[in-house]
Amino acid sequence: MGTCLLANCQAALAGCLADGQCAANLICLNACSGRPDETACQIRCGDKYSDSAIDAFNKCAVSDKKCVPQRVDEGVFPVPPDCAQDSAFDLSSFTGRWYITAGLNPLFDIFDCQAHFFAAPDPGKLVGRINWRIPAGVAAGGAPDFTERSTVQTFVQDEANPAHLANHGNEYLHYEDDWYVLASKPDSYVLVYYIGNNDAWRGYGGAVVYTRAASLPPDLIPELSAAVEGAGLKWADFALTDNSCGPHPPPETLAEKAADLERVVAADVVAVERAVAGEARTVEAAVEADVEAVERALASNMAAVERVLASDAAAVRDAAVAEARALADARARFAGSLRSFGKFTVLEGKGVGSSSSPGAGMPGGMPAPAVVMDDSPAAVAARAAEMEAAEAALKKVEAVYERPSWLPSWLGGPPPHAR
Repeated sequence: MGTCLLANCQAALAGCLADGQCAANLICLNACSGRPDETACQIRCGDKYSDSAIDAFNKCAVSDKKCVPQRVDEGVFPVPPDCAQDSAFDLSSFTGRWYITAGLNPLFDIFDCQAHFFAAPDPGKLVGRINWRIPAGVAAGGAPDFTERSTVQTFVQDEANPAHLANHGNEYLHYEDDWYVLASKPDSYVLVYYIGNNDAWRGYGGAVVYTRAASLPPDLIPELSAAVEGAGLKWADFALTDNSCGPHPPPETLAEKAADLERVVAADVVAVERAVAGEARTVEAAVEADVEAVERALASNMAAVERVLASDAAAVRDAAVAEARALADARARFAGSLRSFGKFTVLEGKGVGSSSSPGAGMPGGMPAPAVVMDDSPAAVAARAAEMEAAEAALKKVEAVYERPSWLPSWLGGPPPHAR
């Protein structure tokens, strides 16, 4: 439909969109799309909105370019049998003011204030002004308001069947209605059954009761019930109408307009507050999510740093322990390799005997020759200086490797194997 309108009804569509009533009608029609009562919804939109722009748009979209497919309901409202029609109907008796006081089809028959005025200007011809009211919301004080509708229709009586009145040859949507009078009583009632066609819908129909009185006289119901049954209808499916035709509700006073404006503003404020609260909750949730993400990232990074630090501390500790052990071993070996005998200093080494173990390390248990060192004052002084320098160097090393609190307690002295 949209492609058809853009291709064939651009001017009518543009004029419709520029017209408030027509644009509102398009919105209303669009809201009907896909509903179970789509056709009924569209008809109610047509009742609610009406002006020349809508007529021009419908002419192009429905009649000229067929952008709207026609609904076909053939046989739903068949032509009533001849025996069910009032073959003696007198057209001249159907003039003046008549009210529709009961109707069958809610889409076309059941409206308030249906006061119709008929005239017969020529034999076999009937002209009627059809009036009805459409609900139009609620006015001040909660009273329902309405919009009045009116149109003129012309009927021609079938010469072969006086009960058949035809309204054909209409330009708007090429609509045509065929009325069949099922029963009538002069100056009392006329029971009409009708079948209709137009470019949008073929085969619609309904039935109405015209009475001189504004409300249906109860004593007519048995006679009307029998007449509609002859056409295959049920009186229980009819509904009464309201022809009290009251005035419009009084216009709003200045105080009522102010109160309405205050209610509208209050409703808008509430809507804005709800929107702001919703936005605030959204922002708060986003901030909380970001904070949680940062906290998780920091925790992950801290865990990684702690693992690295723990690994580095373990490596440093292991290295310090190893160096401390090596230093203790070196001190023990160095101290055990020196021994003094009077004015001689003997250096004991691997494979060299000593006074406490004669012949140790020599073949056949032969005593090992001792190395006799120079014990002159100059040599002794030189050796003493050398020892002091070595001791000083060792103390410096020991200072660097002072036992940390996390080293085993035995590292305060010589290692276990040297005790």
